[in-house]
Amino acid sequence: MKYYIYISRAKVDMLYTQLPPEFLKGISAEVTVNVGVLSGTFKGNPTGNDVSLPQRLHAVSQYINKHEDTGTVTSPGKYISGTTFFKYGIVSEYAADIVFFGGIVNGKTIALIGSSTSVIGAAERADANHSLNYYILEFLKSAIETEEDKSEQSDVFSRAVWAGLKALPPITHNLEFVAKVLYKEKDLIVGTPIYVAMLD
Repeated sequence: MKYYIYISRAKVDMLYTQLPPEFLKGISAEVTVNVGVLSGTFKGNPTGNDVSLPQRLHAVSQYINKHEDTGTVTSPGKYISGTTFFKYGIVSEYAADIVFFGGIVNGKTIALIGSSTSVIGAAERADANHSLNYYILEFLKSAIETEEDKSEQSDVFSRAVWAGLKALPPITHNLEFVAKVLYKEKDLIVGTPIYVAMLD
């Protein structure tokens, strides 16, 4: 069983409208998902206007995993998908906050950053320390919102990710995710999640 703790409705809605009709018609499995206390089930062709967020998310994540340049945290593509142990929480400073999932996997630092408004249920809130100030949070928020190439600012990404990891509660959770890669280098991947789910 998995419990969704983060769904980016904006990304799901945007990507769902771009899915090929033939792909949607081909989805014939029945899927039940748990989103907090909400659940959704669908059979057949989820093409109507009454398609719920969990149903749209399932279609989008299936399409990304099957048809997009999707890799893993050790071999990233345009997207990354997988299951790993991450710390997470909402990192805040003054008027800015983001949800931050992260950890070190096989020597590579991974950070998934997103809007705190996409968190489902309660997430522990961590006050940013002095090294993760308002301006760095605003930089990360801008990266999330615009998804522009910021590779020339690699030093900012690196400092922001390390400061964010230090600010998070120390407990790790077994999390499943699909995320779009915003920035990558040899030992660092920064992405923005489409969804994150906690596994039993």
